[in-house]
Amino acid sequence: MVCLFMSSWLIVFSLILLVPSFLVASVKEESSAERVEVVKKSNKMAAEEGIQEEAQMISDEVNILLDQNVFVLAEGGLIERMLGSKPVGIHIDSIFYKKDDGSSVLRGLSDDRDTLLEFIKILEGKKDFYNIDLPISNLVKDKDIEFTIKIDLHDESKN
Repeated sequence: MVCLFMSSWLIVFSLILLVPSFLVASVKEESSAERVEVVKKSNKMAAEEGIQEEAQMISDEVNILLDQNVFVLAEGGLIERMLGSKPVGIHIDSIFYKKDDGSSVLRGLSDDRDTLLEFIKILEGKKDFYNIDLPISNLVKDKDIEFTIKIDLHDESKN
């Protein structure tokens, strides 16, 4: 019986000694959870600020283009006519349309010279375009060719 009594007291005494450790652990858990929430909120705010800055930068660039009478999107169907039969291996980065002279500029990357020349032939075969200008310097490299193509649109009023 004495042994049972001693065992009971030992268990009770052990539990009493564990209570402070339990309290400290639960306080640390709450503190850690609060810190995680603060970090999440600050990351979210930083991401939102980055998005706002990027949107402002894009807006500024569009305003600059509009001030120069250059439009990123052109008249109806122009982009489809330029890119509709684009070969695999041509990657267009930007398309600019200048309304005052009816010209357009394509900028991009071609996997190789033959693909770029194929794209030029396709554009030259389109009746909407009467002058396709690819500077010879664009053909110096064999692979991964950055190019700029100036396209003059066919002027129906001159016919």
